[in-house]
Amino acid sequence: MKSPKKILALIPIFGICFLTTELSARIGESRQNITSRLTESGGLLIRDNEIIDERMRKMPYHEYMRFLENTAVVEIYYKTFDGSRPILSDITVKRSPPGWELHVIYMNGKSVLEAYSSSDKISEYETNQILALNSGGSRWERFDANAAATGTEGKVVSAFGFSMQRSDETVRANSSGKGGLMIFSAQLDTFLANAKQSNLQEDAPISTSGF
Repeated sequence: MKSPKKILALIPIFGICFLTTELSARIGESRQNITSRLTESGGLLIRDNEIIDERMRKMPYHEYMRFLENTAVVEIYYKTFDGSRPILSDITVKRSPPGWELHVIYMNGKSVLEAYSSSDKISEYETNQILALNSGGSRWERFDANAAATGTEGKVVSAFGFSMQRSDETVRANSSGKGGLMIFSAQLDTFLANAKQSNLQEDAPISTSGF
């Protein structure tokens, strides 16, 4: 089993060459390419609907799926830490054996959100490696939402919140600090934030009726 490692602050040090992780996806990559690479390198595509529903329910993106209706597909992948072939029966509704789970939301066959979940804390090296794979030729930069809100452009619109953004401003990332890392399209993030706000405005007259 992988030993726990302390999570350090995300830092843009992606001039370093990283080894390719066995459980990796790329924002904008096709569903076919991601699934093929992950399964060929020892990963497993989870197909049990009960397990999928339970895993999705605990994820930050779950509450926003209603705004995507039938335009999005979610796939959940699992792999062991050492790359050995997982045993399907070991993955149940209540638990998964030590390892990684990767949730990918696809729209029009392309990845728009990737949520990495580890049974251990994600180390700074793993975080940097996953971010490097999603650099897209740009560099990752720290993002301070509070500082940005005081600027001339006003408050930053975000459904998930983020602490890192690519320099091309098309992809964002945040870390839960508890074995979770999520990378997502900035366009998706903004759309979902606006959709939720609009929904709250529409529901307000109904929820307060009779006061």
